[in-house]
Amino acid sequence: MEPAGLNYLYTLNNMKDRYHQDAHKIVCLLFVQPNKTLVQTEILSNLGYANMRSGSDIDFFFVGYSASKTCDPDEVTIQAHSGVNWYYIPIMFVKFVNEIEKQSTWKYSGETELFITEFAHEKLCYNKVISIWLDRAVHEELIYSVSNLFEDIYRVVQNKKESSVLKPMRDFIDKTFRGTIKSSAIYAIKNYSK
Repeated sequence: MEPAGLNYLYTLNNMKDRYHQDAHKIVCLLFVQPNKTLVQTEILSNLGYANMRSGSDIDFFFVGYSASKTCDPDEVTIQAHSGVNWYYIPIMFVKFVNEIEKQSTWKYSGETELFITEFAHEKLCYNKVISIWLDRAVHEELIYSVSNLFEDIYRVVQNKKESSVLKPMRDFIDKTFRGTIKSSAIYAIKNYSK
C-alpha cells in the first residue's frame, strides 16, 4: 500500500517501472479522503499491517496521496506507518479522478471507493473493473469491516489458481454482494471502457 503520487501520469509511470512490460498486474486504486471516520479508523490506521499482508501479488495505490511534502496550502499530513508521513493533496485527488473519468465511463461516487482493475500493456484497463463503495458496504452491513474485506482480498490473491487473479477476484466480490437488494448501488463489476 502506497501513495499513488502526484498525478495519474506519475502513477502510470510508476507502474510501468515496477512491472514487466508484458505483465498483467492487479492494482487497487483507493479513493479515500482522510477526514472520513471510516478512512481514519479502518484504512489509514492499518497501513503497516496491510502493506505486509498484501504481499507482491496485488498493489494498492492511494489516490491524491504523496510520499513527499508539497507546497500546496491544502496539504494534509497523514501518519502512515512506522513514523512515515504521507501527504494528502485535495487538488491532486480531484485531478486524478478527472483523468480516470476522462479515460473511461466510470464516475466517482464521492464516497470512499475501492477500484480494482488490471494494469496491462503499460496502461490501466477499464474493461474489467470492480468498484466498491466501502463506507456504504459497511453501513449497510454487507461487509463486517473494510479490514475484513481486505483480508478476504489478500486470501483470494494468495490462493489464485489462474495466471490472472482478476476473474477469481470478480467471482469473490460478486458472491459476497450478490443477492442483497442494496448491493447494486454499492458495487459494480463492469466494463468502463469508452
